[in-house]
Amino acid sequence: NNQPNRLIEAAILKQNPDYSKSKRLEGALEPARYIYNQLDLNGDGRNETLVYLLGPEFCGTGGCNLLVLNAQYQVMGDFSLVSVPVQVSNQSHKGWKQLSWSQSGGGSTSAKTVYAQVSGKAYALGSGSPRLSGEAYLQGFREFQQGAVLQPLP
Repeated sequence: NNQPNRLIEAAILKQNPDYSKSKRLEGALEPARYIYNQLDLNGDGRNETLVYLLGPEFCGTGGCNLLVLNAQYQVMGDFSLVSVPVQVSNQSHKGWKQLSWSQSGGGSTSAKTVYAQVSGKAYALGSGSPRLSGEAYLQGFREFQQGAVLQPLP
């Protein structure tokens, strides 16, 4: 989804307080953007949100930042160097679906699959590289001009 959502924007800005208007004006950068998908990751009937941030502040050679928000729009996971799509696995860990994506850059010569699973009340990177199957989310968004505009803090 690329429609503006104020609750998602508030969560992004709380997690990224350095994304400010004054800092952005110094660099004359275009505003960042975001896309998202809402889906039930833990089977409780309420949607969590996968948020993919686009723009120079949130992206590098290996991908962009991904936030996982719970049903109350609180950050459960904050990952960098994520290449979309994000696979939402049919496999669960502690009642939550596992997530996986490709990652490259940062000195890595080839793409590798990384995954996240719930550890306590948050998503954290898992160890190893399991082969997870599931449904792909956040597909087709790789350009900074796509998505809802993220207005910076004053």
